[in-house]
Amino acid sequence: MEGLLNRPAEGETLSCAALFIDSDFGCLELSANPEVVRAASKAKRKAKAVKKALESDSAAKAAVVLVKTELGYATLCIKSGPLTGRFVHVPTRRHLNDRGEGEAGMFVVGDVHSVVLEAEVKGKGELIGTLEKKGRNKRGRAEKRPKEEAGRKRNASSESEPPGRKRSRKDSGASSQEDEDAQEVKEEEMEQDEEAPDVKPDPGWEEDFDPWSNEEKPRNDEDAENEDESAASASKKKLKTHISKREKKMLDRLEAEEIARAEQRVLDGEEAEPETAEEFDRLVLSSPDSSLCWIKYIAFHAGRKESGKAREVAKRALEKIGFREGEERLNVYMAWLNLESSLGDEESAEGVLQEALKYNDQYKVYSRAAAAFEQGGNKERAEALYKTLAKKFRRESEAWVLLGTHYFRSGDLKEARFTLQRAVQNLDRKDHVGVTVKFGLLEFKLGEAERGKTVFETVLGNFPGRTDLWSVYADALVKAGEAEAARAVFERMVSLRLQPKKMKFFFKKYLAFEEEHGDQQGADRVRKKALEYVEGTVGLSDQIKVEPGME
Repeated sequence: MEGLLNRPAEGETLSCAALFIDSDFGCLELSANPEVVRAASKAKRKAKAVKKALESDSAAKAAVVLVKTELGYATLCIKSGPLTGRFVHVPTRRHLNDRGEGEAGMFVVGDVHSVVLEAEVKGKGELIGTLEKKGRNKRGRAEKRPKEEAGRKRNASSESEPPGRKRSRKDSGASSQEDEDAQEVKEEEMEQDEEAPDVKPDPGWEEDFDPWSNEEKPRNDEDAENEDESAASASKKKLKTHISKREKKMLDRLEAEEIARAEQRVLDGEEAEPETAEEFDRLVLSSPDSSLCWIKYIAFHAGRKESGKAREVAKRALEKIGFREGEERLNVYMAWLNLESSLGDEESAEGVLQEALKYNDQYKVYSRAAAAFEQGGNKERAEALYKTLAKKFRRESEAWVLLGTHYFRSGDLKEARFTLQRAVQNLDRKDHVGVTVKFGLLEFKLGEAERGKTVFETVLGNFPGRTDLWSVYADALVKAGEAEAARAVFERMVSLRLQPKKMKFFFKKYLAFEEEHGDQQGADRVRKKALEYVEGTVGLSDQIKVEPGME
């Protein structure tokens, strides 16, 4: 917030200028500097002004507003001239193969530089420029004054002087010319030194050198010190000050794999569980992004009824875990919410819940928080959260299923069935079958089996060709212990006139049911029905390959 006297409060509206759009992370980099915002809002995008600025060699004053070292450029805002308020991109590296930061250290946000415009990106209106260098023209070549012009100026100055002082002025003019020539030569030598590659000195001829020997020549202390100093200076020159995005991703992946291995070792019992606060500190220090380690640390203090220390650990965890580790941070928030629900009060638990909703996926927070309250026995709070979830995400079928499951577990069958009606009213038509089948399974599992049969019969009456629905219905009856009802459903399945591939699936499932829950006579009856279907409907037995045991 450079340029602002006071830090803005949360929720306050600011006028900002967009500097960079990061498509990889889906974020914007903005500037709230009033001068930058004012200049950008009044910027003129006239083609004539840009063309005139590009043709002239004059430079414009521009202030640095953004430095992207990893991308090799800096963004400056022009402060003078007809292009005031326009942004110009200036490269920080002379060549794409240059390593290190290049000239990025010259650019500090707020500093003012002289920039020469070089080109304009067609279709985008973005300007590209370079820094103006003293003693150089627009193309970067040194400006040298012709000797004839210098001689004429010296003669003119000498003629205008009085006779008595003519000799001294001439001498001073000659000395100044010599100084200028020497300065130019010095600058050229410095440039050559900068561009010249590092060449190792020739070690010279050694009379006792043996190219076939693997033994190294003993070195004296002075040679060793010189080599160490040269190696140290070379390492300082080649020291990489930053890492690329590819290297960062690789390091993050290796760190995540190491954390996963450490967690697995703890789960497998290969490493002993920490027993003191110091051991837990070392554990979280070795794996700062692991929510499992932080939750164990929180549970350690919670088991000792040290709620204050447990809260401090939760806050430390949220500060240490990276913001990209969304699932890990959500795990810590849920552990903190459980802590406040058990050892705190409703106000503190509500505060943690609101903070979790602010920084995480609200669907996940509502669903997991409601499950935590339900598991802790606070059914009223769980019901309120499930209702809020269904209201906020009424187009999500899973939200209605969670609310209905809660009512089934609570024994409120009337509200559970009413929830199904509300779900059908709010969901898209393509989701009606899926949510109805899930409520039918809940009737078998937690409600009334007869009601579940009614639900499935209604759905199958409208979609008789859905093999998945028939299979789910039969499995639900088998799990409910109603073998005869399941056998009746299988008989209906094999009597349908569907594609051979679907009928094959039905016969195989029916045969497996009879072999597990029936007798040999029932299995033989299924095989006979399968052969009759093959001979009577298909006509050729080789069109459906009967599985071994069904021949």
